[in-house]
Amino acid sequence: VKSNPDYDHFFIPLEQTENEIALIWQTMCGTNTELHKKVHILSNYDTDGTFRDLSILDIQEYILEFQRLTSKKVGCVVIDHIGILCNTNKLGQDEGVKTISKAMKGFAVKTNTFLIMQSQTAREKAGIGDLELNKDAAFGTSVFENFCDYLVTLWQPLKRMYKQGAPTVMAYKFCKIRHKNQKKDVITEDVPYSVYYDPDSKLIRALTQD
Repeated sequence: VKSNPDYDHFFIPLEQTENEIALIWQTMCGTNTELHKKVHILSNYDTDGTFRDLSILDIQEYILEFQRLTSKKVGCVVIDHIGILCNTNKLGQDEGVKTISKAMKGFAVKTNTFLIMQSQTAREKAGIGDLELNKDAAFGTSVFENFCDYLVTLWQPLKRMYKQGAPTVMAYKFCKIRHKNQKKDVITEDVPYSVYYDPDSKLIRALTQD
C-alpha cells in the first residue's frame, strides 16, 4: 500500500471472516488510519453468515465492476486460498487445478492487477510447519507452476522450539522467477531468508543476532 499509493488493493479470504482480516490490517497500520481505506476485503460470507462460495470468475467480475464504478485503479489482489476455488462450482462441474490456474492467468490480465494466490501445503510435505519447502510443495504444482510468474514458499523454521520461548520466525524463498534477467534481477532463487514476525504488530523485520 505504501509503495503504490495511487492504487486500491483487495484481499479475498475464502475461509476467514472479513472482521478477522480487518482487525489484522488495523493492527498492522498502527496509528496510520489513512491506510485503512486502501485495502478492501471481499468476504466469502453474506451478512447473515451464509457461505457465498465465491468462484474466481465471481471475484474477477467484482474487481472489474469496482474499477468501472469508482474509476479507481486496483493494484494487488490476494486470494486465500486456491484449494477452496478448486471445489465443485455452481454448475456442478469440477474445477480442477488446471482450470483454476488458467483462470488465474486470465484474471491477472483482464483486471490488470498483481494477483497473489495463496495455498497451504499438505502436512506430509511440511511436517509441523518447520521444514524448508520447495516448489513441489505447492498445491497441484506441476500445473500451477506453469501459470505463475513467481513462486514463493513460506515456512516456520523454529516452530518446534516455540514452547522453549523461541521468537516467532518466518522463512521464505523464491522457488521460481519467470523471465528472469540474470544481469538485472537481484532476487536469487532457492535461497532461504529468515525474518522475525512480531505477533503484536503483525509486522516482519530482519532477525537480530539474538
